[in-house]
Amino acid sequence: MDYAMKEWKENKDKGVAMVVCITIISILVIFCFSLLLVSYTLYASQNKNNQSDLNQEAAKSLADAFRQELTESNEKSNLMKYLRYNVYQNSWPFYEPGVDGHDDVDAKRYFTIEKNGTSDIAGYPGKVEVCMYWTLPEGATSFDPSADSAAKNHLHLFLEITTKSGSQSYTILSTYELSVRVGTSTYPDQSIYANFNPANNTINREEKWVWKFLGSE
Repeated sequence: MDYAMKEWKENKDKGVAMVVCITIISILVIFCFSLLLVSYTLYASQNKNNQSDLNQEAAKSLADAFRQELTESNEKSNLMKYLRYNVYQNSWPFYEPGVDGHDDVDAKRYFTIEKNGTSDIAGYPGKVEVCMYWTLPEGATSFDPSADSAAKNHLHLFLEITTKSGSQSYTILSTYELSVRVGTSTYPDQSIYANFNPANNTINREEKWVWKFLGSE
């Protein structure tokens, strides 16, 4: 009888020790998983912040590059050529929200900027999208592409740049104002630049267009 009780007590002690051991191991496993979860969360958050910072830096850099290209009034610039032959033309409606034919679908034009295949640019966003649209000068009530220079003065151009990397994106919107000055343009009256003038628009070569940067947001 004493032997049986002794054996039962030893088995009981072993069982208790095993339960304690399993409990401790379970706590350690849960603790390790918690550390892994915290580490992953911190990593994901840091990666997200890095992507956001890269997108913001890239968008601002591109906005600065566009600003220099426009305000330096270089007529050889591809962007200047495109705007000169397309802004204030029937082929590109002015933007006025809520007006049929002048809403987002009709008046906004989208372009994608891709990295040169021969260049390796560290931190370049996965996608860069540029949206451009223009509005009539404040107070203008009508639009006539054959109107004189004064009608075009003070129209606004909006250039919106969006950079995307993964799930992160950043957008910066820049505003420019047009001043039309007297001076012979180097552009031909009818464009030889098919890529910049798909509608084959004509321009007044007695006008020289100058863009003024108003600000970004």
